Amino acid sequence: MANQARLAERLIGLFAFFVENGSTVDAQTVSSTVVPDASPTSNWLSLGTVLPGAAFGVDEDDDSYLAPSAAGGFEKIDRKNVMQDFLTMQTREMSGIVDRLQMGLNAAIVEGTAQSPHVAKDRKVTGWLLLQARQVGGNGNGTDDFRLLWWCDIRLGEQPKYENKVLSPTLKVIKRANTLNSINFPAAV
Repeated sequence: MANQARLAERLIGLFAFFVENGSTVDAQTVSSTVVPDASPTSNWLSLGTVLPGAAFGVDEDDDSYLAPSAAGGFEKIDRKNVMQDFLTMQTREMSGIVDRLQMGLNAAIVEGTAQSPHVAKDRKVTGWLLLQARQVGGNGNGTDDFRLLWWCDIRLGEQPKYENKVLSPTLKVIKRANTLNSINFPAAV
């Protein structure tokens, strides 16, 4: 029987990895139906150091209404439909994906090759996100709290500001419907 309680204190850090749609990994073309494995780990691109404060969110459609009450009058029936699931995270490092989204490029950056800036009107990069939530262990060794796999679009949550400090871009990762999306909560250690 599964442990439904999962009652535990948690101090979790996130590690985010990404593989873009159309990439070739182990002689396979990544797509919504082809997920690369994590061996070797270099199959996946790190999105950078995920800073504290990453959060899952939802966009909801409020479909609440008033219904007649058996006691007289009306009562409010709350009904909300989730329209979109997403993860917002800030990273310590800039990446080619952030540069590409910020500059509105239509393709991945190839160093030394010029591209036309700000031509992409729908600024997103589609692919697979592998999110590893690591819990701090009592002996100093972290253990996985969960591993999440999403077919997704990555967009900028907000434009990075150029000021007198390290740029820390905010990414909004939007889950797309896919039967291969999954989450795994490993057995407690």
